[in-house]
Amino acid sequence: MPSFAGQLLIARPSLVDPNFAKSVVLIARHDEDGALGLVLNQPLEVTVKEACETLLEQECAAHGMLLKGGPCEGPLAAVHTVASLADFAIGAGLYFSVERGHLEALLSRSEDEVRFFANYAGWIVGQLEKEILTDSWALMPARAEHIFSIPTDVLWDRVSREASLATWMRIDQIPRDPNLN
Repeated sequence: MPSFAGQLLIARPSLVDPNFAKSVVLIARHDEDGALGLVLNQPLEVTVKEACETLLEQECAAHGMLLKGGPCEGPLAAVHTVASLADFAIGAGLYFSVERGHLEALLSRSEDEVRFFANYAGWIVGQLEKEILTDSWALMPARAEHIFSIPTDVLWDRVSREASLATWMRIDQIPRDPNLN
């Protein structure tokens, strides 16, 4: 089974589940135990700084909105680019953390690329593969800009177009005469 870790799941328009309609999910881990992902485009109505100061009663240098990582209840999590503060690597210079010390260090820094998530999206063994086979999701490799640079309110539109263009480009590169391959 190939791992989808480091890939974006892009909800197809036919996916009407209110937890995932028009969502973009970063797959952080995918192995023989199932899959764990984080929804990248569902901001909550609180900034990371507000949540940190209210709930943890500590000052916070991190900025941006706290994101709803998915419908499964879980701890605060972060996706970031600081290898020394990683619980594990997602791929392509992206890292995942839930360990308290790592999160505290990330919350105290303002210069790093980091996104914080409340909750997560999870799939049992075989569930994600079935959803992909039934065309609920499109897949494409994640890049740091998808996570840190594109505003959440336009992320689904942009990556949907990018995924469609990438598919079209691959098809377009197939020669009319297979003997030219």
